[in-house]
Amino acid sequence: MRSLIVISALAGLASEAGAQAPQAIQSAPASPSTQERFDAAKAVLEKPSPKEALPLFEVLERELATAAKPRPTSLALTRLFKGFALSRLSRYEEAEVAFEAALAGGTLDKPQTADLYVEGMKELATVKLVKLDDAEAAKLF
Repeated sequence: MRSLIVISALAGLASEAGAQAPQAIQSAPASPSTQERFDAAKAVLEKPSPKEALPLFEVLERELATAAKPRPTSLALTRLFKGFALSRLSRYEEAEVAFEAALAGGTLDKPQTADLYVEGMKELATVKLVKLDDAEAAKLF
């Protein structure tokens, strides 16, 4: 009996919502842009909350990697910050993969992202040192 009441109430709400949907759609705020979501994830990482920031970067990475319109710089930056989060969580194997993907192809090796490129190279070298890969770390310093 209780489930019938719940179903009936939900049906009533659905019909009310259907009648109000056009008005709600017009007044609903636009969903956040990729840049706004990246900035929010970066802010979480800076708090320091890498455990909370990591899934935000992972979602962005998946979306950017499968987007119809490629945005290589956005994807590289997302992977770079995902690497920072993984490194802070001591997940060095995954961090290394993220940093290498972010730094590959020189996407970030340009004037507007040069500081981040250098920071990523340093962090990748640090990860390699932690993994006792001194020879590879030396190449990056």
